[in-house]
Amino acid sequence: MPSELVALFDMDGTLFDYDGQLREDLATLMSPNETMPENIFDESIPWLKARMHLIKSQPGWWRELPKLQLGWDVYHVAVELGFCIDILTKGPRSKPQAWAEKVECIMRHFGDEVVPNIVGKKKKRYYGAFLCDDYPPYVEEWLK
Repeated sequence: MPSELVALFDMDGTLFDYDGQLREDLATLMSPNETMPENIFDESIPWLKARMHLIKSQPGWWRELPKLQLGWDVYHVAVELGFCIDILTKGPRSKPQAWAEKVECIMRHFGDEVVPNIVGKKKKRYYGAFLCDDYPPYVEEWLK
């Protein structure tokens, strides 16, 4: 068992505003009479899925995600409490450039303060005293 206190933080939707940036970028691609679907992750809407793929495939999109203040507030509290921070984020298999851009984003904002872990499948394989993540199924799986 590691001797240091480790806290795991998700990147997208926790430390960085993935949803907000995606909604903002989707809005720029909408015609004047279109409305934003309430659930932008609805896989049954083909045009929405295609636009999201287009947006997330743009060079620099993952690297330039804006900060999400609530996640940073939790991060700062964890640091004050003495936790060693690892960022544990999933890399989309269909966008390998996103993996590199996620590391670049983390390094730009944190330098050597944190360890970036880009996982391809499961977060449950990583040790930490807690996992701060916006997606409950990942946390539930990790807790088991």
